[in-house]
Amino acid sequence: MEELVELPKLADSGGFVVNNASYVIDPEGDDGLVRVGSVAQLISVLTCVMGRSEREIWFRGQRLRSRRLEPTYFRNTKRRDAGNLTAAYDADAISQPQHDLGDLHALLAVVRTVFLRHGFQDLTDMKVLLLAQHYGVTTPLVDWSTSPLVAAWFALEKFPKLDSEDPPTLWLLDPQFVNTGVPYAIPARLSNSPGLDIVDVAEVLLRSADTLRNNETSQDFPLALYSGSDFSARIGRQSGKFTFSGPNLLFRNVVTGSATLGENGERPFAPILLDPGRAEDMLRELRLLGINELTVYGPRDLDKAIADELAREGLSTDGRRSSWLRVPSADLA
Repeated sequence: MEELVELPKLADSGGFVVNNASYVIDPEGDDGLVRVGSVAQLISVLTCVMGRSEREIWFRGQRLRSRRLEPTYFRNTKRRDAGNLTAAYDADAISQPQHDLGDLHALLAVVRTVFLRHGFQDLTDMKVLLLAQHYGVTTPLVDWSTSPLVAAWFALEKFPKLDSEDPPTLWLLDPQFVNTGVPYAIPARLSNSPGLDIVDVAEVLLRSADTLRNNETSQDFPLALYSGSDFSARIGRQSGKFTFSGPNLLFRNVVTGSATLGENGERPFAPILLDPGRAEDMLRELRLLGINELTVYGPRDLDKAIADELAREGLSTDGRRSSWLRVPSADLA
């Protein structure tokens, strides 16, 4: 295993010991990092990274190493002029009113309408938020999985478009460790394990909105959350694990060499690079293990129904209004 010396290591105290080269994109040179090109190699690498630890680690696959681990909902946003904020906006706990964002509430209303139309019941606001995240609508959540193979599939699925200079990446997250960087009190510890700081997404949003909204501390790390509700097969397949950015403060999930929490420089995130040149073969291996678009997503009828309803309402998936898409009200009858 000598060739794997540049891999991150999970520290006994939590977090990862990561070589700075893991975070540097240098298309002009060779970073010397291992590119994983098979399921067998991935298992070998993860064994090396995690050692004998039994800590729960979450995984996320992204097509580009340079893409930040931030919710799509927050991309290309800017801070609003404070003088233009109203009291109503200030009281809004979800849609980040201090920033120029799309209308998240309008997005969630569309999702609720579609799911009610398809026979879903007892749709709390929290369930609608989680369903939206998994059915093509952008939210302040980022999806994670407890399965590295599912995450690898997400990183590789668009293999003809992969870039060897900005390779697909399997991100690892220590969810207990990342929450030690949150600058406010987490209101609930929903686990039988002492010190396990992973909380139900419903608890943190419903109980701590005021705390989060009024906190002005700079924040480079998201909050690790899980869904305690088992109401969607797709969320179940993808593990129901999330990181949450917000509310009101525009938390961006910064992943750089300087993003450290531990006394010895441990980081909550660590990357494992995948080999784009072997992506097709690795996807074939994943299919043999039952991991493919159908098993990850399930049927896509609801995705299409939501997309169609958004178009009728003149909304893009990030909640911004697109007047040219809007169907005249007479045509909606």
